[in-house]
Amino acid sequence: MITNPNIFIKTLKNGEIVIVPQRLKDAIVESNLIKSDGKFLYYHDSTLKILRKFSDNINLSLRQHLFSKDIQRFINKNILDTIIDDLMVDTRIQIDSQELNPEYLINLKNGIFNLKNLQFISDKSQCNKLFTYIIDANYQTNIQEKNSPNFSNFLTTAFQNDNELQQYFLENMGFLLSSVNNLRKVVIFLGEHASGKSSMARFISKLIFPNDLVSHVNFQDISSRFSTYEIATAKLNIGDEMIKSKLKNLAKFKSITAGENIMVEQKCKNPIKIKPNVRQLYTANDLPEFDDGNILAIFDRLNIVPFNISIPRCQRNLSLVDDLLTEKDAIISIALKYFANVYRSNGVFSTPKDVLNLHKIYLNDINSIQIFFTKHIKFDEQSKGISTKELYHQYYQFCMEEDFTLKSSKVFSEMILRTFKNIERKKIRVGEKTFNAFTKLKYKDE
Repeated sequence: MITNPNIFIKTLKNGEIVIVPQRLKDAIVESNLIKSDGKFLYYHDSTLKILRKFSDNINLSLRQHLFSKDIQRFINKNILDTIIDDLMVDTRIQIDSQELNPEYLINLKNGIFNLKNLQFISDKSQCNKLFTYIIDANYQTNIQEKNSPNFSNFLTTAFQNDNELQQYFLENMGFLLSSVNNLRKVVIFLGEHASGKSSMARFISKLIFPNDLVSHVNFQDISSRFSTYEIATAKLNIGDEMIKSKLKNLAKFKSITAGENIMVEQKCKNPIKIKPNVRQLYTANDLPEFDDGNILAIFDRLNIVPFNISIPRCQRNLSLVDDLLTEKDAIISIALKYFANVYRSNGVFSTPKDVLNLHKIYLNDINSIQIFFTKHIKFDEQSKGISTKELYHQYYQFCMEEDFTLKSSKVFSEMILRTFKNIERKKIRVGEKTFNAFTKLKYKDE
């Protein structure tokens, strides 16, 4: 804390005491109490040994963290606001992006876990990296099942002794606690009411500190004007139930999941460009219908963990989250080891049979039009086209035979025009008949 005002004030000939802005900025920089990543300012939390982002009211936060109360009265708000803008880009306090929250390291209360080599560093002073978070648990090198009886019971109940599903769940839990940003994955706990998925989401959210690094933006709200900022600046986003209806405009979702630079804005502030590094977890009873040109690309981003067992009311543990928090050291240690195997395998998660079947059923259902296209029609520059009425009838028969969900004729037409870029829907004449057709299409078996 800065306690000597003489380093940044001077007395004029008339006796007036004034602040010299450059001296004040130098005093802040030379205090070694703050850092900048070019977008935000951070201060050193000496207790937790992490960097913490200043609150939205940076002027007030700087005063409280850097200056004694006696000195605060000297500092004019406008002067400090000007200095804050300069500090954002002052190279003397700039953080090397490679040194901040490296993806292969997990910062825990009692040390740092390395995903690359499975080593645990108990003395944090041996690691020259910087972190803006801490996982609120102690890593245990020797874990025994008896250390987490409540969690073991939950896994048995939720996944019915299916070892593949239990492993998959633990891999995804470890991923959600990490800073790994290149897997392009989002985790969805999907399943029955009262199956434990919401309790597990709450448990995971309580493991991230500071807790303002956890945002709560629902999937359908990602593209909302100010919600994008919330999720893009978080470490973990947890959304409640996904709506069943059709979702459009998924560009922001794709960019955030890929960790691409995006423009975000806060109320009453200028937009800024940032590169998100956030893991996302959503809970859902059913998946929404993704209205997107490439549904397979969207679905490939989803790590769906099925929760198929609804717990009867008389058997529900209403204190499950609190019980699990008493076992968090063992739980997190197990989850990180499972995810480390994923990380060391180029980000390849295990693939339980139930998950593969779920993918197949869902994709066949929502993607019936694309499957029909692939099997039955093709583009042909020389073809006059196929009757719109006839083609939809063929699609109808296809869905009945394959037990797929039939899409409306409007959606069917939109998908054709979106998939085959050089065709048109217009009236054509064949012989003596005139009818509406999709031009330049023909059946594959012709």
